[in-house]
Amino acid sequence: MHISSLRIHNYKCFNDPPKLVLTPGFNIICGVNNAGKTALLEAARLRFLPAPHRSLITVPTVDAHHDLVSFVDASFVVHKNELRRVLPPDSLLRIPIPEASSDFANKIGTNDPSKLIEWFLSNEEHTFHVRAMQSSDDNSNFTSIRCPSFDSCDALSRGERFDGVDFQVRLDGTWIINGLNNVGANEDLGISVVAPALARSIYAFKAERFNVGVSPFGHDQVLDPTAANLPEVLNYLQGNPTRFQDLNEHLREVLPQVRGISVVPEGGGLNQVKILVWTHDSSSRRVDLAFPLRECGTGVAQVLAILYVVLTSDQPRILIIDEPQSFLHPGAVNKLIEILKRHQQHQYILATHTAAVIAQATPRTITMLKAAESGTTFETLDPKKLTDIRVYLAEIGAGLADVFGADNVLWVEGPTEELCFPKLLELIAKKSLRGTAVVGVKNTGDFNRRHQRLVIEIYKRMSECGSLIPPAVGFLFDEEGRSEQEKQELQKLSGHLITFTNRRMYENYLLDSEAIAAVANSIDGFRDAPLTADEVRQRLDQAENRNEDATPDSGDRSRPWIERVRADCVLEKLFSSMSQCRVSYRKPEHSVKLTEWLIEHNPESLKEIADLVAESISKGRGRIGLRN
Repeated sequence: MHISSLRIHNYKCFNDPPKLVLTPGFNIICGVNNAGKTALLEAARLRFLPAPHRSLITVPTVDAHHDLVSFVDASFVVHKNELRRVLPPDSLLRIPIPEASSDFANKIGTNDPSKLIEWFLSNEEHTFHVRAMQSSDDNSNFTSIRCPSFDSCDALSRGERFDGVDFQVRLDGTWIINGLNNVGANEDLGISVVAPALARSIYAFKAERFNVGVSPFGHDQVLDPTAANLPEVLNYLQGNPTRFQDLNEHLREVLPQVRGISVVPEGGGLNQVKILVWTHDSSSRRVDLAFPLRECGTGVAQVLAILYVVLTSDQPRILIIDEPQSFLHPGAVNKLIEILKRHQQHQYILATHTAAVIAQATPRTITMLKAAESGTTFETLDPKKLTDIRVYLAEIGAGLADVFGADNVLWVEGPTEELCFPKLLELIAKKSLRGTAVVGVKNTGDFNRRHQRLVIEIYKRMSECGSLIPPAVGFLFDEEGRSEQEKQELQKLSGHLITFTNRRMYENYLLDSEAIAAVANSIDGFRDAPLTADEVRQRLDQAENRNEDATPDSGDRSRPWIERVRADCVLEKLFSSMSQCRVSYRKPEHSVKLTEWLIEHNPESLKEIADLVAESISKGRGRIGLRN
């Protein structure tokens, strides 16, 4: 059993968005904070309190009439084996009889009620359509959208009565007809029986603490949708040692610091049981060192409840998990998702704003929520493009986490610039990133004559992969001795998105003798005597006089040496020689330290590159229609 689609009407931030399509397996709901992820998950539970949408669209004036009714139209698919399990034995069940002239009657060969029931119980799966209405007690309240509630004959108008057949399913699986009747639409078994069974199979795990450490003793094996009876069901599970061991092993897999759990009577003669958490070896037999679940962090109870549902349910369940990274650290989230992926018979609906969760889950649907004044809207992304995105990003040495959630991206030369440019922008240019991610391209060597067309094409493809990849405001790369013709060709191929530094590379702005001496002296064991700025200045002057590391491809020879030299090579030689080979120049570590020293002591020396970063972002934001 799984939800195949939802359409939310007049609930919280949702006014009347389009239908949301879901599948078995993993479905990801993503978006920025306050975009409506939690509200969507509440609606997907099919149990929600009244909360009508309010905006200038629905309430244009203070005294305007406001629609107070919220509802969710849900379609869900039920396999025939699941249908048999949810139909209560020996209870009165009702389905409509199709008109004799309908296509459906012709399909099953007759409008004979016995043929209808035989088809209904033997068909591989049915898709039911119901409307979940708001309820003041947070319970499910279903009504009809169509008659019958399942796909078969043509739908009748809502509220009409229809000619139906009453039947019962016996314990042995056989069935009998009880007669014909004229019944209302909401008496259809999809509304009265199947939809409530669907609601009972939905588990919602919020990003908050579960108060489930103690519950009354009992014999229930089915976890309540609120997880309130978790101690009771775990206590019963202890009677199945192998399954209980499996649960503990999976718990340790997600949370290695937890060695296991046990369930014991609560004191005081209250006929209650409580969960104990063992963080030490149980073979020690030191139950006195175990402590109650209610004293643990939020994640332990959440993981226990999720694992119980996944490992013990003999039929598919629907698990709604809100922001798992909010109650679990990243490593635990990855382990939990790995376990869930081993149980693909269940449907998972996860809300997250974390790229790592999306990448780990390999979802079948991805829905990006976007907040708007008229109400939250969403865009359904092709999950196949997620694989493409990851391949494209790998081609240039970046990852989904580098760009996910940003409004736009400024692609730069590498990790040094990725770390330094935001500092220059904020502290020198006095500008804010305002949602722009600065991301280093690790393979900028591919932007040479041989590979430039291929790499630019990769960026274009990424821009077509939907909202997971924000638009590029531009590319700010090292000049690297390119001729004017080469630079113009690359700019044309990129749609004039590429800007080049005025000097050969970023390190050319860091050839400051005082900064180099200060950073060198901060390195433990650089050399016995402190390095002086005069020594560094003399070494730089010698390199300039000899035209060191200014190779023929370094552009116009009339330009100053400090602009066209390979500064990274100069720094590598300088660190090695002046430390007697004790220390090697490491990018980006030492470049970042040089940048930080210059920002504090000589900010004017970095103003040119800081202004270039600010200009690249400002022009790019204007190009894609964003305010600066």
